[in-house]
Amino acid sequence: MMNGGYEDENEGNNSDNDVEPILTIEPWMLQGLEGPDDDDIFAKKIQRVALDGEEHIYFNSADASNILGVPLTMRNIDDKLIWPHTKHNHFSVKTAYHFITVQDSVSGVTTSSTPAFWQKIWRLKLPQHIKNFFWRLCHGILPTRDNLVRRGLSVITDCPRCFTSQESICHIMLGCSWAQMIWLISPLGYFPPLSSDAAFFDWLVDRIMCDSPDVVIWIALICWTIWTGRNALIFQDKMYSPQESVLKAQSLFMEIQDSSTSPGCTQSHSLRIPRSREAYRWQCPSRHHYKMNTDVAKISDVEWSIGVVIRSDQGHLFMTGIKTILALDEVAVAEALGIRWGLQIAQQCHVSKLKVETDCEVVVNSFNAASATDLSLVSDIMADCRSIGAELESFSLRHIYRESNHVAHFVAKQLYHFAPCIWFDAFPISVLNLVNSDVLT
Repeated sequence: MMNGGYEDENEGNNSDNDVEPILTIEPWMLQGLEGPDDDDIFAKKIQRVALDGEEHIYFNSADASNILGVPLTMRNIDDKLIWPHTKHNHFSVKTAYHFITVQDSVSGVTTSSTPAFWQKIWRLKLPQHIKNFFWRLCHGILPTRDNLVRRGLSVITDCPRCFTSQESICHIMLGCSWAQMIWLISPLGYFPPLSSDAAFFDWLVDRIMCDSPDVVIWIALICWTIWTGRNALIFQDKMYSPQESVLKAQSLFMEIQDSSTSPGCTQSHSLRIPRSREAYRWQCPSRHHYKMNTDVAKISDVEWSIGVVIRSDQGHLFMTGIKTILALDEVAVAEALGIRWGLQIAQQCHVSKLKVETDCEVVVNSFNAASATDLSLVSDIMADCRSIGAELESFSLRHIYRESNHVAHFVAKQLYHFAPCIWFDAFPISVLNLVNSDVLT
């Protein structure tokens, strides 16, 4: 027992972060992995060892984390080939052509990219000066300190904010802890852990080509506020907090939406700034139902925390849970795993009527639009959720604004050091205060 809760025993491989993962192997797993040369690349990746009379295969820590971070479905389904360059992992000639053109680029995005790529940038509903900035960012020609050195100037190359790394485009936008905080508290809620300009440009191309215009606009606005914040620090000695920078980006986004007069213009619900106070409020479920809210938070390059909160039709706490998992660098995958874990808990607690809410629209869309052509991990996990939900007397899943999901967000972000733990009583005071605030509002 711990603070009125119990530790979750169903952790599997994902809970043993202190032990180097060693996987038992079958003969077929080694086929094709060993070359004639002792310096074969695979020999550097793996090492066969004997343990308790069985042959095992040892992966280095990074590879092992990536392997263990691939979630498995609860259902017994066949393996399948996937195409990793689309959202739904389904092959298309368009994305194959895009992939080839990107690979031909020497240093990230260059003028050799497809015309369609640049058209997407110029068609974004952004102020012209931000479009110009985004164009320069995609070309990799922002006057960062490392770019200035390449142009022959003698300048200090350290990041002017954290002084821990050379000021490259990737470091400014993703590597600096100040920039990372901006990404995390923005409506996007994540940042990719990349360490090179080339990797950053590849990620940027994928987002521009594959994501909705609203998502791309948010990426552009976040990068813009990071860049202008950097310039304010260097040239005006002004220090803006991450919260101030996100508020600036939100203000710009609302101005863009207000000025949009296109008849067919729609907004992504997960990124739109809600106008009415009602949209922010958590609401009790209907009589005899329970409501479950889930959220996730990234706590390291490969580790996420999952927060689950279940409340009664009176708004009283029934259960709070926290757990950490290894997962891919995709927030939607982590969010889907959070919903699945919460459903498993609810099922074990014999909850028969359940309404589930999440602030991740991607998983809700995947749940509602099950498609045989969607081969993504999110689709597989949400199929598990549909299977669990079908066993309940009443079940629904819907999208809400992040402000309505603040209790689950707090649990995921602030209580991960308790993980794994589930409370049914003696709840943390901080959680009780937030829940009571929802009921009284």
